[in-house]
Amino acid sequence: MRVQQQIEEQHQQLQALFSQVETGKREWEWSLDCINDVVILADEQGKIRRINKAITTMMGLTIAEAIGSDWRDLLPDELSTLANLPLNDEFYDHKRGKWLHYQIFPFEGSTIDSQIVQVVTLHDNTAIWKINLELSEAYAHQKAAQSQMVHQEKMASIGQLAAGVAHEINNPTGFITSNLSSLGKYAAKLNQHITFLEEIIAKQQDTEISAAVQQHQKQLKLSFVQDDINDLIEESLEGAERIKTIVQNLKSFSRVDDTGMSHANLHQCLDSALSIGQNEIRYKATITKDYQDIPDCNCNAQQLNQVFLNLLVNAAQAMEQPGTITIQTLTEGSWIVIKISDDGTGIEPEFLSRIFEPFFTTKDVGKGTGLGLSICYDIIQKHHGEITVVSEVGQGTNFTIKLPISAEEHNEPSVS
Repeated sequence: MRVQQQIEEQHQQLQALFSQVETGKREWEWSLDCINDVVILADEQGKIRRINKAITTMMGLTIAEAIGSDWRDLLPDELSTLANLPLNDEFYDHKRGKWLHYQIFPFEGSTIDSQIVQVVTLHDNTAIWKINLELSEAYAHQKAAQSQMVHQEKMASIGQLAAGVAHEINNPTGFITSNLSSLGKYAAKLNQHITFLEEIIAKQQDTEISAAVQQHQKQLKLSFVQDDINDLIEESLEGAERIKTIVQNLKSFSRVDDTGMSHANLHQCLDSALSIGQNEIRYKATITKDYQDIPDCNCNAQQLNQVFLNLLVNAAQAMEQPGTITIQTLTEGSWIVIKISDDGTGIEPEFLSRIFEPFFTTKDVGKGTGLGLSICYDIIQKHHGEITVVSEVGQGTNFTIKLPISAEEHNEPSVS
C-alpha cells in the first residue's frame, strides 16, 4: 500500500514536471515568435530542428517547409558553398529583394546532451539600407545644389564685374570709335585735296615742278600711305567693335540672375559661347559650323550659354593634338537639335553612364570639379529637353541636345 502511494506521488510529480516543461516550451516558442528576427536551432549537419514564425514573414517559408532543411540554403551560393563560413556576414537576397545579416552562435564545449549545436539568427537590414541610400542621395543632392549655388554666385559676381568693366571700357571705346570714324572722313578729304593739287600741278605743265613733287611723294611713299590709311582705320574700327562685342558677350553670358524666359536665337547663343571660350578653343581645335534653319527657342539664353561653353571647352580639352569641333543645328519633329562633336580622345565606356553625376570627373586632380556636365544636365532638364552622349575611345565624343520648339507641347520650362 505504501509503495503504491509512493508510485502515485512520483507519478503526480512527473506530471507536474512535464506540465512545467510543456509550459516552458510554449512560453519559449511564444517568446521566439514575438521576435522579428529569424532564430534557427540547427544540428551538426546544419539541418533546422527548431525555428520561429519570422521565417514566414521574412523568407516566405512555412515552419513545416523549413524544418529538416539546411539553413545554409537560405544563403546565396557565394556564401553557402564556402568551406569555412564566417560567423557573421551580410548579403543581398535577390529573390526577395532584401538585405539580410546572419550570425552564428555555436555551442562549443556544451555539456548539454542535445542535437542542437548552433543557433543562427537572420536580421532584415533592408530598411537601414534604404535609409542609408536615401540619406546618401539627399546628401549628394544637397551638396550638388550647394555647389551649383556657389557656381551661380560666382557667375553673378563675374556678371557684376563685367557690367562695371563694360561701363569703363565702353566709354573710351566709344570715343575711339567716334574719333576713328572722324579720322576716316578727314583722311578722305586729305586724299581729295592731294588729288586736287596733283591735277593743278599737271595743268601747269611745269616739268621741273612736277618731277620734284613726284620725287617728294615717292620719298614719303605717299601713294602707299593713301592706300593703307583707309585699311588701318577700317581695321581699327573693326577691332574697337570686337572689344565692344566681347565685353557685351561677357556681360550677357554672366547674367545668371536673369531667370526670365524669352525667345532666343540659338545660333547667337552658340556664337556667344565661342567668343567667350575662343582663348581656350582656338589653340586646340578648328571650329566647323553646320547651322541649319531653326526657329527661335523659348529659353533662358544665359543658362544655355553656360551649357554650350562647357561642352565646347570640354571638347577642346579632350584633344591631345589639334583637331576639329563640329557644331550642327537642325530640327527633328517638335525638337530643336544641337550637336557638338569632337575628334578627341573619347570617353571610356565605363565612365559614360556616370559623366552627368555631380562631382564625377575623369580629369586630373585640381583640373575639374566634376560639376560642369552635372549643371548642364540640370539646365537642359529644366528646359524639358534631353542631353545624351555617344563616345568612342580614340575617335571622339558627340553630345546631342534636344530642346522643345513649342513650350505648350512639352510643358512650360521651369528654369530657376
